[in-house]
Amino acid sequence: MIRQSLTSLSSIPAIGADLIIDVRAPSEFAEDHIPGAVNLPVLSDAERAEVGTIYVQESAFKARKVGAALVAANAARHLQGPLAQMQGDWQPPMNLGSPINTKNDEGALHVQLDGSKAYFARSIATDGNPPVQIDIYEFEMPEAIRPRPATYINVVVLDSKTHQPLKAIVQLVDLDSKITYIKMLTNAEGRVLVCLASGQDYGLHISKDNYAFYSEHFSLLDTNTLLEPKEMIVYLHPIVIDTAIPNEPIVLNNIFFESGSAQLLESSFFELDELAEFLLKQPALHILISGHTDNVGGVDENLVLSQQRAKSIYDYLVGKGVEEERLTFEGRGESEPIASNQTSEGRQKNRRTAFTILNK
Repeated sequence: MIRQSLTSLSSIPAIGADLIIDVRAPSEFAEDHIPGAVNLPVLSDAERAEVGTIYVQESAFKARKVGAALVAANAARHLQGPLAQMQGDWQPPMNLGSPINTKNDEGALHVQLDGSKAYFARSIATDGNPPVQIDIYEFEMPEAIRPRPATYINVVVLDSKTHQPLKAIVQLVDLDSKITYIKMLTNAEGRVLVCLASGQDYGLHISKDNYAFYSEHFSLLDTNTLLEPKEMIVYLHPIVIDTAIPNEPIVLNNIFFESGSAQLLESSFFELDELAEFLLKQPALHILISGHTDNVGGVDENLVLSQQRAKSIYDYLVGKGVEEERLTFEGRGESEPIASNQTSEGRQKNRRTAFTILNK
């Protein structure tokens, strides 16, 4: 294999890379990372702790042996999973060179919040022994590779009935490319805190077995600070089909149409694919797809448009293998607003599609 080395970090933009992959454990990645990087850990948090315990309590040799086996297995899983779907070819690995990569043991790279400086740790040890000294180094980040301003998003996931925290999968994605920036499991408090680059839009998708998923999208185009993280409390609805009490509609917040049309935009496909997968994994579920509009335009025209949009979702799901008899669709027009039509924000909320799980 040919290896390439860089003479400085400022050479990175010339590589023409399409993706930055951060292989650290999820908890390290959540604390700090280069905005826009994708986390594909070679060691999970539990595996990292296991290897560290072996290193301290048993031997460095055994820790390296166990760690190498875990890294190889996880790397293979990434290559066969998310990386297999990437377009283009892989370039040879590159050594970033001094001061980040030398013959010594460097790690724990952290970039300052404003992107101007970065820090890393260097361990000095003798063979087979724990480090005798760990130093922290600082260096200036070249202008060409300084990250964009960033912010944090703090999400708390709760059960809609009990308000108890849930262990759920949280994904943040680019809806156009379907690239997943972050996929993490909430902690025991139902919480996940992640750093996101500003200057772009994100889709949020939260899922848990035996619960209806939650979706949302938000823009960080105007965010230039880390001092005010975006806070979200999300309530997941348990799947219930054997009750006389009607289930609440689940709004599909990441479904988008051409203006005044029932033509789906490509940015809707991630959400629709997730909905199709959700239904295929729950073969007993039947759902009602409903379309809604704001009050702009005629009542009759809005009713027709809302029905056509619900039908577009129905057709997409059928095309993905969901049985027709499990799906019903209808248009509600402007008859069921969930916000005021007096503001643009309210009208945007009223222009929506949703699905309701039907009881047996």
